[in-house]
Amino acid sequence: MLPPLEGVGLVPNFYEYLWTKNNLLLSKFKYHQCPTVLIADTFIVRNKLPIAHYFSSKDGAIQQRTKDLSVQNTTEILCTYDQADVICVFVGKGPGDDHPITEYFTPAGLDYFLSVPPSKKTKAGLLQGFISPKGASNFVIRVSWSAAEEGSIDSCININKLNDPDLDAQDRTATNDERNCVVIPMSGNALAAQLRRICTCITEHLELVSPSRIMVTRMTLNFKIDSSDRIWLLWCESLELSERPPDVEGEASSRPSSTVGAEPAAPVPPPGKDDLPVMVDSDDDQPPAPAAQQVP
Repeated sequence: MLPPLEGVGLVPNFYEYLWTKNNLLLSKFKYHQCPTVLIADTFIVRNKLPIAHYFSSKDGAIQQRTKDLSVQNTTEILCTYDQADVICVFVGKGPGDDHPITEYFTPAGLDYFLSVPPSKKTKAGLLQGFISPKGASNFVIRVSWSAAEEGSIDSCININKLNDPDLDAQDRTATNDERNCVVIPMSGNALAAQLRRICTCITEHLELVSPSRIMVTRMTLNFKIDSSDRIWLLWCESLELSERPPDVEGEASSRPSSTVGAEPAAPVPPPGKDDLPVMVDSDDDQPPAPAAQQVP
């Protein structure tokens, strides 16, 4: 039985729905002419103990592990993601929070984080391998998808260099800190259109595999583009559902951003920063080399 899906701040159950009947999700990406979306090693944690492990295999399929998980093997896998000494990010939320908190760790920082008792904000959440961004600064692309309107896409960019030795890991990597970050809206380019199609594929999959008659009405996802121009799905920070009307039950919803059958657009970089990602190649779905356990 699948767990509840809806949430605000962070939706950790989102990964289990993506993993369920994963071959159908891959088919939707192909049908909508989208590249396979990759997931870095992601550990769902409760009281700082891992309870589920999700990651992408070589063919882009999402894998799940729930057995033989420990703090030690979680740490070993995450330490293979060493990029400018940053290895992972913790994403969590406190009671009543509408937005997630993010803490980026070096190996020493992760050891300390796991050694102290959890607080209200770190009692539940996820640990995720840090994907090295395209360019010199860390960023995420936040997509606010809506079934009723176009929604918005923002590039959240850290203004500091990722490898700046004079700054601590959080100052070099945070993407939701007003002191160290800028937010640049994206619209009207090929990457924005492609991200909207990816969100359409994901919403259709969630509706298909859900045991209830649901429609996704709003969703906010965070993505990243790596140095090889591959799209990585990071985390879902909000998801709103409604009951599916009887007359459309079992049918794929009409999504304004799907553009089914459209020709893939030419590479166009997002506006506002030279280091931001360019359009990815839909044929490149190979995950990175780190973490031997990550890619069977």
